[in-house]
Amino acid sequence: MPVVDLYSRRRQRELGVNIDVYEYDIVPKKLQNQFMLIIQEVFGVYGSSYPEHFYEQIVDVLRKEFGEESLCNKYRTFKGDELRDFLVNETSHEKLIDAIDLMLRILTNFSKDENAAVELRQRCADALLEFNERCRISGFGYSCDEGRLIRIDSHVLHSQAVLPALALLADPIFRNANTEFRNAFEHWRHGKGSEVLVDCLKAFESTMKIIANEKGWTVPDKATAKQLVDVMLNNNVVPAFYQSQLAGLRSVLESGIPTPRNRAAGHGAGTNPTPEVPVELVRYVLHLTAATILFLVDAYKAMP
Repeated sequence: MPVVDLYSRRRQRELGVNIDVYEYDIVPKKLQNQFMLIIQEVFGVYGSSYPEHFYEQIVDVLRKEFGEESLCNKYRTFKGDELRDFLVNETSHEKLIDAIDLMLRILTNFSKDENAAVELRQRCADALLEFNERCRISGFGYSCDEGRLIRIDSHVLHSQAVLPALALLADPIFRNANTEFRNAFEHWRHGKGSEVLVDCLKAFESTMKIIANEKGWTVPDKATAKQLVDVMLNNNVVPAFYQSQLAGLRSVLESGIPTPRNRAAGHGAGTNPTPEVPVELVRYVLHLTAATILFLVDAYKAMP
């Protein structure tokens, strides 16, 4: 089902509120529960044979730092139960972030501890990977990087390309391109690589069509990306020596691995299963699209 661009969401963009595609100030309830389940898969529950040292570490540190005798309202013999009650019931965003950050550090330490059992080290490593995947799916704007909880907007590409592009696309004249680019991120969250590439191409083309329309330039009916790039170049939106950059993006978006527009998205797969688009390509295209849209809109706004 396509993402519905509700009025409240459009209004927030117009006011410059919540421009980002990720949420930073709310830990989704579902993610709170999922993270506790991930932890229990690694270290077990009361009475299991897995080490309780993890739970003791995290609970003792948080009690002291929060200045509380207990992390929950009920007395718990097993500190894993106390941590579970805290994670699934706590409403303070700051406390949850602190707890998650500390747990990720300890998980990372266990995953690298050569004295720990091989199975435990692998379970910790797998848990860290799953945490990042769960964050992406839920739209939670954090990831674990070498044991540290990092905001997505602290990453250079996101802060320097994606966020500025979203801010520019918040201009009402770029409404369609904005919706398409945000749809690409929605598909990214759900692991739909082919759909990401298709919507990135749409956003790229829409941005150029809108610029041409605002400037009164003639654009062929059902213009292709190549034709739209030619319009940008012929009207000096960008210097000619950038042609290879725009052509390269067009080639990646139109072709991909496999060709998403012509095979995965545009037609049925028939009897042959369509290969999945590599995650690294999808991430690359998202960032490249953001950087190119930012470049085009900035160049257009700088024109007399």
